[in-house]
Amino acid sequence: MKMIGEIIMDGMVVVGDAAGLTLNTGLTVRGMDLAVASAVAAADGIGAALDKDDTSKAALAGYREKFFASYAGQDMKDLREGTRLPRARAHV
Repeated sequence: MKMIGEIIMDGMVVVGDAAGLTLNTGLTVRGMDLAVASAVAAADGIGAALDKDDTSKAALAGYREKFFASYAGQDMKDLREGTRLPRARAHV
C-alpha cells in the first residue's frame, strides 16, 4: 500500500507513528490502535525471521503482510479506496 512508505529494511522494521500509521480523516483521529496492531505484526514478522536466522528485508516482509492483513491494515485500505470510514475495533 503506497500510503505507507518503507517499513522494512535489512535488519530493521519501523512501527507505529514512526511508520506513518496514523489517520486523520477530519472526522476521526486514530493512531494508538494502529501502533499496537503494527507492533503485534512486527513481533510476528521478526519472530519468523529470527527462526530462520535471517533478518534481511525479504525475511522481515512478513511484518508488512501481517499488518495489512490485520483489521488496522484493512481500515487503511478501506480509507484509501473510499469504501468506508475506518472505525475503532476491540480486536487489539
